[in-house]
Amino acid sequence: MASKVKVKKLLFTSMLVLLLILISSFLGYFIFQNEKAKRSSGNPLDFIDEAGIEGSRSDIEFALNLPEYNMLFTGLVKEELDMTLYDIISNYSGKAEEIRVAGLRSDDELIEETFTGIKLGLILESMDVSAESKSVIVYASDLYAADFTVQELFDELYIVWRRGDEFLDPQKDGVIKIVQDKGSTKKWVKNPVLFDFIKELHNDPVTGELDEKIISFFAQHRFFTLSIGEEPQVEINNWELRIDGLVDDPQVFDYDAILGMPRISIYTTLETISNPRSGLGFLKGDAVWTGVPFSYILDLAGVSEDALEVVFYCLDGYSTSITIEEAYREDVILSYRMNGMPLFREHGFPVRMVVPGKYGMKWAKWIERIEIVDYDYRGFWEKRGWSDDATREEYKKIFD
Repeated sequence: MASKVKVKKLLFTSMLVLLLILISSFLGYFIFQNEKAKRSSGNPLDFIDEAGIEGSRSDIEFALNLPEYNMLFTGLVKEELDMTLYDIISNYSGKAEEIRVAGLRSDDELIEETFTGIKLGLILESMDVSAESKSVIVYASDLYAADFTVQELFDELYIVWRRGDEFLDPQKDGVIKIVQDKGSTKKWVKNPVLFDFIKELHNDPVTGELDEKIISFFAQHRFFTLSIGEEPQVEINNWELRIDGLVDDPQVFDYDAILGMPRISIYTTLETISNPRSGLGFLKGDAVWTGVPFSYILDLAGVSEDALEVVFYCLDGYSTSITIEEAYREDVILSYRMNGMPLFREHGFPVRMVVPGKYGMKWAKWIERIEIVDYDYRGFWEKRGWSDDATREEYKKIFD
């Protein structure tokens, strides 16, 4: 009898140890994938040559230390403006000036600083901004977003790269920053990458609840990434996206055609279905996604009345689907930018789906074909018993 008890205890202990090993292996795998994404990002802000910046003898030499740093001016403008740091400094260095600004900190202390830079209005003079645009959201590379009126952007904001005689400290101030005289220092935006011209602030899907608060999000190189196998390497000049099936007019788009379509930006959460149900795991993150409203693409193709689902086929062999009703939601987009930058390879370059409220298994990456079907399609994970609905737990609670 005692022998049987010992055997049971040994068996229980062995199973417990095996379970712990499996859990550790599972977590270790995803930590490895996450770290891999960090190391392979190629984000110029992640590997700043601080010694090179400090050793720069001129503003031009400083700009050459960050050749890939760029800022996108988008939204309600006739034509997007995409400028590198080198473009800005080489084009406007002759108009750089010493700027004395006062800023109010969150503890109500008033500070005064002297910077060198240019008025943002100099850059914006060449842009045709829509009269409908009243507000602008400025997004940083990985820290926060701040809202301004269009008039403030033209008249009161400066983009600076020196404090006194020294270049900005990348760790403290970013490599460049936006400052405003007699404004809150919470709106001194470090490393701005995207300027989104919108209508009224409260109508914008990204900032509907901003109300002077900071929006925190992860930069792409710090964002988790998962895939079923090797990440495809896309040659953009040869890539095409096809939409067919139950449509009146099958379509084929290249990358430039997609970039030329109407666009929106949304701020939403991407979470893998494997994240702990507490919602506190690291397989979850918030970002600003920019792309084409998916309903626009469906309307171009002309969807049949018999259509039931939209199926996404990906270059890595992955596939999944969402219902037609979900596909027509105004916040579902075919995304090509994340936090103001083109998608990195591991995040689905050139395009991926963004489906707020759904787990990441529905956010198809590296899409090459979209098919409209009249049946309940089961994709890679759905065939393996995973949820075909894939609605996030937090999203469900909103409607309880």
